[in-house]
Amino acid sequence: VSAFALMVEAVAARAEGRPALGFTLGAFFAMALALLTKGLAAPVLLGGIFVVSLFFAWREAALRRALLRTLFDPWGWLLFLATAVPWFWFVEKANPGHAQFFFIHEHFARFTTTVHARQGAHNAFADKLYFVGVLAAGLLPWLGSAVRGLKGATPFALGRGPQGPKAPLHRWIVGTSLLAILVPLAFFSVSHSKLPPYILPVVVPLMALACALEREGDEARALRIHALELLFLGALFGLAAPFLLPGGTALPWVLAVGLAFLGLGFWALRPKGLTQNRWMAALSGSLLLLTLAAQAAVGRDKSSDHLVKQAPPSAQWMSVGYYFQNIPFRTGHRAVIVAGTGELAYGAERLPAEERNFWFRENLHDLMPAARALQAADASRPVFALFDASIWPHLTAEERGAWDVVDRTRTTYLARLR
Repeated sequence: VSAFALMVEAVAARAEGRPALGFTLGAFFAMALALLTKGLAAPVLLGGIFVVSLFFAWREAALRRALLRTLFDPWGWLLFLATAVPWFWFVEKANPGHAQFFFIHEHFARFTTTVHARQGAHNAFADKLYFVGVLAAGLLPWLGSAVRGLKGATPFALGRGPQGPKAPLHRWIVGTSLLAILVPLAFFSVSHSKLPPYILPVVVPLMALACALEREGDEARALRIHALELLFLGALFGLAAPFLLPGGTALPWVLAVGLAFLGLGFWALRPKGLTQNRWMAALSGSLLLLTLAAQAAVGRDKSSDHLVKQAPPSAQWMSVGYYFQNIPFRTGHRAVIVAGTGELAYGAERLPAEERNFWFRENLHDLMPAARALQAADASRPVFALFDASIWPHLTAEERGAWDVVDRTRTTYLARLR
C-alpha cells in the first residue's frame, strides 16, 4: 500500500513539474521491502496496476512521460535491487536450493495448484468468488460507501468527471485506484491458494475512492445506508449469538456488541445531537468492544499459548496434525512433528536422514513410535503434545488410550503421554 501511494505521488509530482525523486525512491524501497516480506506478489501486482494504468494516461503526453519515467527510473530500480538482492543471495549461499523453493514452489506452485490446501471452497465457482464474499462481509458497515465509491469512480476514470487543466491527472489517479482494487482481486481470485488477509490491501483504495468521490448533499443518504448496515450487524450479533454461543463468558460480550451497533444504527436514523466527533468516538468504542468480544469468543481457540503454559518447563514436545509454532517460541524446546510438516518440508529435506526421521514423521500412525522414541531419549522429562482437533478422531482407540488429555479447546488438544 505504501509503495502504491508513493508511486502515485511520484507520477503526480512529475506530471505537475515538481521534484519527484524522493517519492520515486520511497516507492521502490517500499516495493523491495514488500518483496522481502511477502514475496513476488508485491512487485507483480504493483507492476500490473501501473502498466495497465497507461490506458488512462496514454492520450496526455506529459502524464504518459511522467508515468513511464517513474516506472523505469534507473535510480529506483538500483535501490530496489540493492535492497532485495543481497538478502536472497546470502540465503541461497547458506541454503542451496532456497531460490527454487521460494520463487517456484512458494509462488508458482502455490498459485497454480492446491499444494497447500488453501482453496477458498471446494466448489470451483464458489472458490473464485471467495474474496468477493470476504470483502462484502469485511467492509460492513461501510459496504454501501465502498459500492458508491466504485460506481462514481468508473465514469470519472473514463472521462465523464469534472473538466479542467488537472482533469487528466485526476482521471489517471482515480483509474489507477480502481486498478489497485480490481487487479489484486482478479489475481487472488484466480489463485488456488486463498487466505482472507491476502485481500486486505484492496481496502485502502476502496475507502479512498469512497471518501474522495462523496458528493455534497449526499451526507443524509450515506448516513441512512450506514445506519441500515449497523442495524443489520446489530441484529445479526444479537440474534445469532445465543445460537452460536449458547453459554460461556463470550455471550454477554457479543450481545453487548449487538446492542452497541443497534444503538448506533438508530442514532444514525434519527441523528439528534450527532456530530462528527461524537460519531467517531461512539463508533470507535463499538469497534473496540467488537475486538474484545472477538477475543472472548474465539481467542482461546485461536491461540494455544494457555495450553503450552500448562506443561512443566522440562516437558518434551510433539506437534500432531499441524505445526504449532508457539511450542518452540514459548518453551525454547524443539518439537517432534507428526503429520504436520507442511511448509517446513524445505528445511526437513535438508536435514541428515537420522535427524529428519526423528523430528519429522508424515504418517499419522507413526505417532506412537515417535512418542516412545522421545520418551526413551530422556525418561526424566514428560512428553506433551498439542493435537489438531481434527486429527484426534483419526487415532485408534489404542493410540488415544496412550495419552491423558489435560485440556482442550475446539481446535486443539493438550495431552500427556502415559
